[in-house]
Amino acid sequence: MTLPNLFFIGGMRFGSTTLYLLLAQHPEIFMADIKEPMFWYAEALRQKGLPLEGRVNGRFLTRDAYDGLFAGAGAVKWAGEASHYIYHPEVCDLIRRHSPDARILISVRDPAQRMFSEYLFRLRSGYFRGSFEDFITQGARFDAERGLVDVSRKSRLGKGLQANLLQRWIEVFGMERIHVINFDDLKARPAEVTRQLYHFLEVDPGFTPAIVHTQRGGVPRSALVMRLLNLPKVRIRRFVPRLLRERLRAQIYSKVLESPKVAPGTWEALRRYYASDIARLQALTGLDLRSWILRPAPGG
Repeated sequence: MTLPNLFFIGGMRFGSTTLYLLLAQHPEIFMADIKEPMFWYAEALRQKGLPLEGRVNGRFLTRDAYDGLFAGAGAVKWAGEASHYIYHPEVCDLIRRHSPDARILISVRDPAQRMFSEYLFRLRSGYFRGSFEDFITQGARFDAERGLVDVSRKSRLGKGLQANLLQRWIEVFGMERIHVINFDDLKARPAEVTRQLYHFLEVDPGFTPAIVHTQRGGVPRSALVMRLLNLPKVRIRRFVPRLLRERLRAQIYSKVLESPKVAPGTWEALRRYYASDIARLQALTGLDLRSWILRPAPGG
């Protein structure tokens, strides 16, 4: 068996930690302990003759180090990893050549909500200070009549253009090898989504995993607590199992984070920006995404 043969390709703020845990707990699935090794993106850069420095970081960018992540897989049906490859379409051809029978997992999310979630994550982590409008206009401009205009390649807005990002993966693997999960369903009906995921992978759908939603963001009520939570976790990882770590983190975040309100005009500008891509994504996947269009602004 060619390892790995299962890839959750992201992206950011799409429920990847929750899905990673659902996969890793199943006895017929082995998931690399390190999330986001990003080996195949590094390999794509090497084949183009481009330097890795400044583009991708990590300890698992060489073939030997990457293969070592799956040394303990044993005789499982699926061995996989979770990296944000969705943002790097050149990677899908490399993965297909490496593992022609691979399965691809992708989660999709209301792009305006995804953008707000990333904003809350960066507030929580201390990477950004400012309003939501300040955040979405990095690399873009807000026009009162036309909405978001002059969007540059450096803007975070592009991470929500999911039809555009998914198109190449469908061309290379075909929809029969790709399983698409709606983030809203994962949050509202996790047990049902889990059964569908296991059914797609043809593993025992009756296995019941623990379900943990971890990646909450927001404005910290206590700066000291957040500094402690953001300290390097290498030593903690040695002694505390991942599932327990994520459960504890989810409980702490629910106590120390709060969500700011979003101005309706800002939310409407995001809706207008993403409208055509949402329509394309609905056509590509067959999912009913009408609720994305109707969702009110956070705090509204």
